[in-house]
Amino acid sequence: MYKIKNDFIKNDAVSEILLSVIMLVIAVSVFTVLNLYILSDTTESSSIPSVSIVGQLEGNKIIIEHGYGPSLGLDTSCTVDIGGKTTNFTAEDLLNQDSKENGLWDIGERLVYEPDDITYLYVSIQVVDKKSNSLLFDGILQDGEISDYAFVILTYSPTNITNNSANLWLGYNFREKSGKVRFSYKQYGGSWINTSWVSKSGSGIYNETISGLSPDKIYLIKAILNCESNTIEGKEKPILQYGVTSVNKIIPSNITSSPLTITANGPSVLDEINLFYRYSDDNVSWEKNWWHISWEYRKLITIDSSKVTADLTNFPVLIYFNSDGDLATYAQDDGDDIVFVLYDDNSTKLSHEIQLFNGSTGKLIAWVKIPSLKSSIDTKIWIYYRNPTSNNLENPPGVWDSNFISVWHLDESPNDETIGHYDSTSHNNNGVPRNFQDECGGTTNAIGKIGGADYFAGDDDWIEVPHSSSLVINGDQLSLSAWVKPIVLEGNDHGIIVKSDGTNNNMYLGILANKRGNLRIKTEAGTKSVMGSTTLQEDQWYYLCGYYNGVKAKVYLNGFEEGSANKNGNIISPISSLIIGRKALGYNQYLNGIIDEVRISYSARTDEWFETEYNNQNSPSTFYNVGSQEKYSGDWIEWNSITNPDTTFPWSWNFNFPHGIGYYEFYSIGTYDSYEECAPSSADAICYYDPS
Repeated sequence: MYKIKNDFIKNDAVSEILLSVIMLVIAVSVFTVLNLYILSDTTESSSIPSVSIVGQLEGNKIIIEHGYGPSLGLDTSCTVDIGGKTTNFTAEDLLNQDSKENGLWDIGERLVYEPDDITYLYVSIQVVDKKSNSLLFDGILQDGEISDYAFVILTYSPTNITNNSANLWLGYNFREKSGKVRFSYKQYGGSWINTSWVSKSGSGIYNETISGLSPDKIYLIKAILNCESNTIEGKEKPILQYGVTSVNKIIPSNITSSPLTITANGPSVLDEINLFYRYSDDNVSWEKNWWHISWEYRKLITIDSSKVTADLTNFPVLIYFNSDGDLATYAQDDGDDIVFVLYDDNSTKLSHEIQLFNGSTGKLIAWVKIPSLKSSIDTKIWIYYRNPTSNNLENPPGVWDSNFISVWHLDESPNDETIGHYDSTSHNNNGVPRNFQDECGGTTNAIGKIGGADYFAGDDDWIEVPHSSSLVINGDQLSLSAWVKPIVLEGNDHGIIVKSDGTNNNMYLGILANKRGNLRIKTEAGTKSVMGSTTLQEDQWYYLCGYYNGVKAKVYLNGFEEGSANKNGNIISPISSLIIGRKALGYNQYLNGIIDEVRISYSARTDEWFETEYNNQNSPSTFYNVGSQEKYSGDWIEWNSITNPDTTFPWSWNFNFPHGIGYYEFYSIGTYDSYEECAPSSADAICYYDPS
């Protein structure tokens, strides 16, 4: 969860305050300004044409409006400086729901940010386009107070309580006059205590340390200035440290059912309390709970073992999110920082290939190699994301084991006669589309079963993959597979994957004229044709697979065997091009339909392999479950659910033990008026979870 308010005021370093005050005291006049900054496209290297952003104040509201130019991404960043304190957010954080439904910040749409009272404070904003790193707006909306007094509190802030003391800082400007400054503080619910007046003139900073404070209480402070019988009191601000809230002990500590109701004690006046937890399987190695501290967020993906029909090795699993708001908000726009990690050790980075990632919607199509996919217990992996400095960590060839000779997702949209359908394996058997752009209806930009695909119009559209040494089949092991959606099934045979010597189909997967799946294999003993048992229907997707292991040839439909025949001998492999979508070179017989996800493997995959592939690719959402987003906080993770943060007293959460059997520790962080309680040095509570 992105919490803008909690980012508004954090603990101050002395150097930050000094710098803020020095910059602020330069201003000696009282005014409110409306700023307009226009960035023009003045060079060929600029990636954004003219854009106009308007910033203004409406009372205590900060309004940032897209005034002119092209739409901007929701990741456009905004920085607001209020009295020397900065807040960072994106356009998506502040646009209303209707405005951001199209994934863009459009002309006329406003970002509205409403902080606390800013009457006496300096206010400036910066707006930066993330994609081009271009500054769109940089202006001062308010320079100090907007009152009638000729003196002003520029900025002030407390530190947290340390050793029962807190340092208070005040920036002031009496302009050409002299006056007095002091602080007033109190424990929440108690009476105000004033420090002594201290005389000041001109502008500068004042620091005072107050002692005798209890770290487990909420204190309020305010700055007070007096000049010529006039007094300004600054807004009350809180001081918090640790111990303001605490997770109650869990009794008994051995928990056998889920969820567990966790409670915390803390003042009812708090705005909210967040629950944090960490996990260990041995009550010692807590630090191994997070793969890498440079990645801020993660989600747990749990593969349903009931959809895996046998234990499988080095299996490429399709991870398909139609949309994901968390990925859209936090991952890099190109998905370079998306990483998959094995859950069992939270250390092994898995080879993955991103077929598609949309940074605006979070749509993700990725293939992840699972070293050991189990049929008896659920297999779990992590997806980690949000590392702005990460380079591309994909490894497409690593996803496909050494038996895969070619994998074509057909997700690209190449022009005719252009190499553009790329092989994801290391063999680089890239395809060239032929005759799709002859205005007869074919296209390389069709909607596929999984991602993009090719629509073959049935007249003369086909894909040619030039012959290479890797396409020479040495031996008697072969698997072929493709998703196909036939549009017209009447008439000819419909080739899907073909390697032919011109007269025989040495290697052929397709659909016969009788509308059934067909596998043909040529060895020294001749050609064997195997036919499926299902009559295919038009406008339906099918997963068609062929198999040969030197003993039998089989054809599969939607993961199940449909026909087999005895066959032996090594496959005779011609040096001709490999064909997708055509019966053979020299035959004017072409598929009328859509093809997606074509694969060739020099391995006889098992029945269970084909069935698991079908289960995964046909319905990814039921093949696995995706957990809620978790955020890195040292070894601690912010509990992510609709009950966290808890915004209503009394404080409680339902916790469902996301990592299964093991030890869980907890602490809580309270928030009051934008200030957060410090994290404790040790856990408030611990329990051991084992439902067995």
